[in-house]
Amino acid sequence: MEARRQEVTRVIEAELAWLSGNGPEPGWPAFEREPAHPRHRYTVERISRERRKEDKSPELYTDHHAAALWLGKAASIFDVAERPWLRDVVRAYSAWTSIANGSELEQGEDADRTPDQWNEAYFGLLARCLPGLSASEIDAIGLDLILALPGEAFLDAMAIFLRQVDTVYFSDAGLQEAQAVHIRTVLARKLMKTRDWEWQRRERSDSITVHLGPAVAVVLFNDYGSLEPAKCYLHPKGVERMGPFLPLLEEVAETGTFVFVTIALLNLLEVAPRPSHLPLIVAASGVWLMTHPDDRVFWIDHAFGRRLCSIISTILANDPIPFASGQPLRLEIDALLTALVRIGVPEAFRLEEALSPA
Repeated sequence: MEARRQEVTRVIEAELAWLSGNGPEPGWPAFEREPAHPRHRYTVERISRERRKEDKSPELYTDHHAAALWLGKAASIFDVAERPWLRDVVRAYSAWTSIANGSELEQGEDADRTPDQWNEAYFGLLARCLPGLSASEIDAIGLDLILALPGEAFLDAMAIFLRQVDTVYFSDAGLQEAQAVHIRTVLARKLMKTRDWEWQRRERSDSITVHLGPAVAVVLFNDYGSLEPAKCYLHPKGVERMGPFLPLLEEVAETGTFVFVTIALLNLLEVAPRPSHLPLIVAASGVWLMTHPDDRVFWIDHAFGRRLCSIISTILANDPIPFASGQPLRLEIDALLTALVRIGVPEAFRLEEALSPA
């Protein structure tokens, strides 16, 4: 411990020298390595010799909970335009964050635990350091780290990070449209290749795991917690800026043929239905009809048919032009309503009548 005290003294002296103009600015203090361990250890041999050596030095550790508290309390000064040195903080702790979340684990392994409080603070800061960066710079400073994380750690980190990115983008804090689309696209496409996503598609379960749920929700602009239903966090003004994201949302809807995607997408579309949403609505509903062609539980008990018709009705009331005979999507909308009438969705019948010529 004497060595530790001497180290602390040297750090304090270096800080004081810098503040008094008698020395260079010290770097950010290094965190002690804290490699994640696999949740399941089938044999003792799976623990590397390097990890055993690290485990023999428990007297040296980083209190990342305290660091997260400090970083979280500093959130009010997270303005990278005024304080570009904030990116130095992100870079200084990027490797530690990656390793602590399991980037060194073997493929297919999940960490037994991750630094959740630190993740909230770190990825919140990371999102606020993105304004002014190009797509390639964003990859280097943040996305590469997140993409390298194993299964559940990736889902958790992307959910935290993307939610904070949306806060930055929709509050006009300097993140450009192209960069916001790039971030969401990269993360969503990785999400759609995870084993959790593939399992959910295959099983078509009405429930969703605690790791996959928040990740899917945030891609579709929803908040989700295990104790509360998914809810869209965009307001109508935010929905006005959703246009550039629509192609990606269509891709997610067409790939995510399970109930939770339907719930989250309808939550989003109900906020402020617009004619520009019709291609997404038609594409998503077409996939839902192929996947659940005669499923009354899906269309009636879950009220997805009623909600879908309500969204279309709102668009019709505000702008009937896209529904006129000969318009590009009119035949597909008619086919959708015919299918829903056959299933027994009463709102579809009323909407059919509203679209019928007098």
